[in-house]
Amino acid sequence: MKKMLFGIAAAALVGATGLMAEEAAPAASEQKVLIPTIEFNADALIPDVNINLQYASAYMSDGKILNPESMLFGDLTLSWNVTATSGIYAGIWVANDWNDYNEDCGVQYEPEEIDYYVGAWYTLGDGDGFNSVTFDLSYTYWDMPKRTGWNYPGNTKMKLTLDIKSGEFKCCDSKLSVTPGIKFNNDFENDEWQIVPYVKGGFAVTEKLGVNSSLELFWENAKWFMGACNHMNDDWRFTDADKNGLATLVWSVDVNFAITDNVSFGPFGKLAWCLDHDYRETWKWDGNPNMKSGCNTLWGVQLNVKF
Repeated sequence: MKKMLFGIAAAALVGATGLMAEEAAPAASEQKVLIPTIEFNADALIPDVNINLQYASAYMSDGKILNPESMLFGDLTLSWNVTATSGIYAGIWVANDWNDYNEDCGVQYEPEEIDYYVGAWYTLGDGDGFNSVTFDLSYTYWDMPKRTGWNYPGNTKMKLTLDIKSGEFKCCDSKLSVTPGIKFNNDFENDEWQIVPYVKGGFAVTEKLGVNSSLELFWENAKWFMGACNHMNDDWRFTDADKNGLATLVWSVDVNFAITDNVSFGPFGKLAWCLDHDYRETWKWDGNPNMKSGCNTLWGVQLNVKF
């Protein structure tokens, strides 16, 4: 009797389920195709803007002093976050020889260098340290207006840079952060390359005051046009030194005080050592007015604005 009642109840349940399915299922002609929608964020087209203005006691590039007099520098960068893990950017960097140290070599008070650059970055992984790796590929075009017309192959440069760095290693309640990385630079127009391992660090002293530092080691095939002007047959000629090897070690430190959420200000300094003997002798060459020793230093102040 129990088996009979159970069988009748099961049959009734199956019948009811089938009836509900028939009522719920639409006819083939009534079925709708669902098309996924993509939400477009118009704010993604609005770039983040960063402006950096500097006064420096000299013009140092990769540890080499290109102009021993004080100069003004400006950098404007526009960046867009395409996704949470990728983005693109473009900008312009200007070095202005306001002292006109090289006035005999060009037009007075003309910008000594203008750099145009574009780039893109992508982050693999998520998290601190080696849990994530960021790849940053950029292209930079140099223009040196004061060198136009000289018998000199460095009036313009085009450099391709691949920067690979890990996520931040943090400690001390995240007040201290360290980021290792390596850069590969290739100036394919002038056949110059660099491999630059580096370590960057930052320490938050307070919510508004921070200290940043970096250490860079340059291995390169150096073609150093030293900036030493000599009259030879009514032509400007330069002395250069070509060699593959460890060139310089550069230590940079800056202090930033946040005036507001978007504006910061503070001093900075750089110290560079020439590691190779031949390079060092070239640095100390009496005919080179820009460098006189195997150790170069500079100091300055900067203003950073972002919005």
